[in-house]
Amino acid sequence: MSVTTTAAPTAPSRTADFDLTPEQRQVRAAVREFAEREILPFVEEHERAERYPAESIRKLVPLGYLTPLLPAEYGGGGCDVVTYGVICEELARIDWVVASVVSVTNSLVAGSIVRFGTDAQRDRWLPGICDGSVLTAAALTEPGGGSDLAAVQTRAERTAAGWSLSGSKVFISHAAHAG
Repeated sequence: MSVTTTAAPTAPSRTADFDLTPEQRQVRAAVREFAEREILPFVEEHERAERYPAESIRKLVPLGYLTPLLPAEYGGGGCDVVTYGVICEELARIDWVVASVVSVTNSLVAGSIVRFGTDAQRDRWLPGICDGSVLTAAALTEPGGGSDLAAVQTRAERTAAGWSLSGSKVFISHAAHAG
């Protein structure tokens, strides 16, 4: 009778690597340089005039910073979530409104279309969102519930004519500029 022994399995690492990859560090440097050069000079002017930074948003598109998380097949960057976080963080260092547009676009609106939409909805909306011709808004905040998605009272019901929405919102991020 022979006995075969094998080495004990290696225990999985209990540590996480929080370092950015070289590519992510390059993205961070590029976004930081872009934001300092193209967005920072206009932040005070936009704040003072209470003006939406439309031109700053347009400048994100050719660099892939408006929709970095969306699938490349629709014109998005197709990046990983850490790189997306790096992009949002660097934009937020300079202008929280610009970073908010990127966040609402990727995480709330277009991300929901990617995940839950039909092929027809993806084909209709995502190319325009990715090329910047369609700006998005998020209708979350409700009276008495804030932005707690688990407490949302607004309802959508299918009708013979399509859909009927009932409920109310007190704040809709970027609504004045979406379309």
